[in-house]
Amino acid sequence: MLGPEGDNHETAADPPRATVLSGVAEEAVPALFAGASRGHAGIAAALAELQSPAALAATPAFGLTGLGGTEADLTEHSTLHVALEGVSLLAARAVQDSRAVVSVVPADISIDQGVADLTGMPAPLRARVTEATLSLHRAYAAFMDRAAPRVAARDRCSPEAAAPRARALALGLVPSATRTRVYFSTNARVLSAHCGRLLAHPLPEVRSAAGAILDAARNVAPELFHAVTPSKMRTAAPSELADAIARLHTAPQEGASATMVISQPVRLIRHDKDALERVMLALAYDACDPTINAFALMGSLRTAREPALTEMLAKVLRERGPDELPPRGLEASALTFELMVDAATLHDLMRPRAHTASTQRFTCRLGFQMPEDLLDLGLAEPYQDAMLAAQAAWAEIEAEDPAAAEYAVPLGYRVRSLWTVDLRQLVHLIESRSAKANPMRVRRIAHGLYRSASNVLPWFRDVPRVDLD
Repeated sequence: MLGPEGDNHETAADPPRATVLSGVAEEAVPALFAGASRGHAGIAAALAELQSPAALAATPAFGLTGLGGTEADLTEHSTLHVALEGVSLLAARAVQDSRAVVSVVPADISIDQGVADLTGMPAPLRARVTEATLSLHRAYAAFMDRAAPRVAARDRCSPEAAAPRARALALGLVPSATRTRVYFSTNARVLSAHCGRLLAHPLPEVRSAAGAILDAARNVAPELFHAVTPSKMRTAAPSELADAIARLHTAPQEGASATMVISQPVRLIRHDKDALERVMLALAYDACDPTINAFALMGSLRTAREPALTEMLAKVLRERGPDELPPRGLEASALTFELMVDAATLHDLMRPRAHTASTQRFTCRLGFQMPEDLLDLGLAEPYQDAMLAAQAAWAEIEAEDPAAAEYAVPLGYRVRSLWTVDLRQLVHLIESRSAKANPMRVRRIAHGLYRSASNVLPWFRDVPRVDLD
């Protein structure tokens, strides 16, 4: 659990020493570090005093109460691993917010788990949402009965090999109320703040999931979650913003269904025209002589021609390793994109935690995405019939409760999502999601992000290692 060995008497001649902790419960790490930081004895003495990791709440010497601002900082050292099961795909999307978790492992999407428990919704409304969900489940099962043998015949493969390909074609028929699981890791500070926001969510199921997470977290580390309350800001913001938008923006005459061109799923909203200067300032500042200040350095970069700056960047990236991210200087500039993709594709794109995303609520107003292979397999008509029937059921529920209607939306319908991503994160996103291991629907979005950025920042074209084949 501790190494290397030795006494704790520090002298000027002592070499640096590092300790890697193993076997200590992660929820005990904040209190452990607090104890080590208060004295001169260091981590070895703190570990000796902490007789059991389970003593976090019971040992006053390691309690966090009374540390003031330090308490919040220390909770960042405690990583908790959360397994949330039996929630809808809709609730799972809210829980696995892209900036609130360190890593996430979403479960495979299928109808095998049935319908999520929608307790808290009025009984008549719950019955209609449940029936709409089960109707789509039946359509999914019927579609799979026809798709699997046709895929096997087309691809000349076994039924076992054909099943995953058929499921990929049927994915758009899965409704958002379908039960699923989500597994994620995050630190205690972020988790408590995130649960505070979820406790103010308009959907009862999401509030219930937040309560379940908090109950489980308090069983493990009560001191880290003793003061979590619903976010008043999260409760007030939607109505305040809706009023402000109504004053500032007039909806187009063609109505709420108006959207961008379907063939343009990626649209660049804003970018920094001086992005190259910003990036080179950040990179050069680290390397320049300490007598040079940023204002003077920026002035020199502005007088340089773009080819000279591009050549400097190329030299920085020349020795970049196969799995190495580009330098942090690329974080100095960001772009904002609007994506309009089917919800199933958005689910796949959200797995990397490399962007800040704001996603509109799910509706059937933006149309659905038809998998290309369905025409060749002769399955386009049953797929379309099921999607149109789902839209009719959604419209009835939407008229009564727009939030509850999200549960009835199949994953094949499009949704808008606004992403702000810095250039370093964008490189990671393009490289990871353009690889051939991804479905083509995901690769197309990565290609769209790459081309949109390269159109306005020509020098960016040679930065990502994008797979365009």
